Amino acid sequence: MTKTDTALTKILVAAADGQAIVVWDFDSGDSVGYTVKQSKDAYKNIANQILKTILTLSHETNETSALQVLPYA
Repeated sequence: MTKTDTALTKILVAAADGQAIVVWDFDSGDSVGYTVKQSKDAYKNIANQILKTILTLSHETNETSALQVLPYA
């Protein structure tokens, strides 16, 4: 099986178990080491696009994300 096949199998099993599948369209970058400023700039850039909806991914386990970035977002 390819990685794609494996991923699709997992998605189908999750759906069969009644789990929702969620795909975010914005990542704050905190998991890859973005600074607070870089994360805030990323939020500002996505907000300036004036999209109807934005589903963001942030890792609140990072103290700077939870205390400095999310309140800004």
